Amino acid sequence: ATNHKQALGILKWAQDSNGFIAPQKGSSGPISGVIAREVMHRIRALCKAVLATPGTVKVDRPMLTPRFGKQKLEKLYDGSALMEALSQVTRSPAWGSSALNPQQVFCLPRDWDIKAIQKFRDSRKNTEKFNPIYVVRSQEVWDKLGPWPESSLCVPQEKIDFPQLFSYLNQAVGFNHTLVEAGPTMASEFLGYDFVQKVIVLASHSQKFANGRGV
Repeated sequence: ATNHKQALGILKWAQDSNGFIAPQKGSSGPISGVIAREVMHRIRALCKAVLATPGTVKVDRPMLTPRFGKQKLEKLYDGSALMEALSQVTRSPAWGSSALNPQQVFCLPRDWDIKAIQKFRDSRKNTEKFNPIYVVRSQEVWDKLGPWPESSLCVPQEKIDFPQLFSYLNQAVGFNHTLVEAGPTMASEFLGYDFVQKVIVLASHSQKFANGRGV
């Protein structure tokens, strides 16, 4: 990917036994189990950037930081097809090492007011080794809450042009793996972008939602 000056885009979502990613409204916590989350935190650590779309930011308030438990990764899926698939995604000698702290990119919702955005931003200021980039949707918010962290940008248009944003991020954070964490609506849209070259689906055997939304 780096030879063509294009980041490797990895789209990830978790779904229950019905194929639902989220309930009809809001969020009801994680779908995947401890082991699956451990694997995804390892993948986060190997990516250059982690991108959260507006819906995910609004509902989940994600941290996007790699967090590891005490389990040794090689024991989680020893010899399994999933472990082989994940190793093909990462292709990195850093697999299983300590967290590498990717760049976090938050696309802020258009309907958040200045106080909500300031609260969200302030809650992340004192997080150890946190390195955020913000995509701000309002010129007024951009002007009043500045200065913003390095590489942040203002996109006051009605809709984010994600392919254009990817091009910008490639230049801002380097050509490498970028993990996209999106809800059902944006995940469906992202599947149509050339940027996405890998998809990781964490499929649960349990029903989380009686009625929900999928991709």
